[in-house]
Amino acid sequence: MRTLQLVMSRGLKDYYHQNGGNGKCLTISTS
Repeated sequence: MRTLQLVMSRGLKDYYHQNGGNGKCLTISTS
């Protein structure tokens, strides 16, 4: 889970920005 969160922290911005998604990524980030 630490690895997942680490990847999320680093790539989350670019990831959900590229997808223009405020859905799954945002939910995962909030979780």
